[in-house]
Amino acid sequence: MKTFDIPNQTYFSTKEVTTITGMTKDALRYYEHLNILGDIKRDNNNYRQYSQENLERLRFVQIFQTLGMNLNLLSKNNFDVTDQQKATDLREYRQNVRQQIARLKSIDQFLTKKIDYFEK
Repeated sequence: MKTFDIPNQTYFSTKEVTTITGMTKDALRYYEHLNILGDIKRDNNNYRQYSQENLERLRFVQIFQTLGMNLNLLSKNNFDVTDQQKATDLREYRQNVRQQIARLKSIDQFLTKKIDYFEK
């Protein structure tokens, strides 16, 4: 999975963020509502101005969603879950990812053997 690149600038408009991330405005509002993105500054016209840190958090959202992970691990509102529990949950997800990688390597080896067989 390739994550998006963050351009080297201080603040980003909502339109720029949707273009960079491929996420919709509604998705951005939802993540803001879940308090995943951290503080989002506003300009003089009250438009959102996303920071580099906000976009970094959106990278985590993208990765968590790809892996089927619970977005509540990213939320600052999740007071019921300790940092230790978050770390434990992340270790479990990492173990699942490693198991998936091992399965994919096994499939790749099988396919390589079959390709070699058919090419001979």
